[in-house]
Amino acid sequence: MTDPIKIIKYENESLHFRTTAGSHIPLLRKISGFFDINVVAEFGTGIYSVKTFLDKKYFPKLINLYSYETSEIWGNYIKSFFDDNRWKMHFIGSQKESINKVDLPQNVDLIFVDGLDIQREPLIIKYSNLYNIFVLHDCDADFLMPLVNKFRYKYIYAPPVPKYRHTAILSNKTDVSHMKWDIVWEEDFLKWI
Repeated sequence: MTDPIKIIKYENESLHFRTTAGSHIPLLRKISGFFDINVVAEFGTGIYSVKTFLDKKYFPKLINLYSYETSEIWGNYIKSFFDDNRWKMHFIGSQKESINKVDLPQNVDLIFVDGLDIQREPLIIKYSNLYNIFVLHDCDADFLMPLVNKFRYKYIYAPPVPKYRHTAILSNKTDVSHMKWDIVWEEDFLKWI
């Protein structure tokens, strides 16, 4: 049986993008070991996150991945990498208010937030008490820390390389702060694609 993920490598990807954009992947790879993740909602579509969510090694129980993207150009670029019927792309506006028009399925197990800065606050405020597990990439940005601190439980992953941004697992329902995460940092992001 062949892997349902069809990946096309593009020659023009910059090395910087390929080595800094995936600093959240080690945390994503660990999370399904603690939770049954069947449905994921992703805000801000990325090559590394989509590949990780669709990889049965890391998310063996995934039934649906719903990606919400503000840029059709970027979204279509990402779509060209994958062919998997579990994945659905939805295009939303790039304004702060666009989040109000998004209706997530009730059975979402994980919300991954890596989209536009202007949409992160309304997204977290709208869904923080409705859904259990959030993963917030770049959570160490000054404007996001007050939102992170509003969650009852949190675990913040700081990669061992100072230039990489932090990623948080957040919840108001499940104590994620005392779980033994044992995250292994892999410097070579290129092997992921």
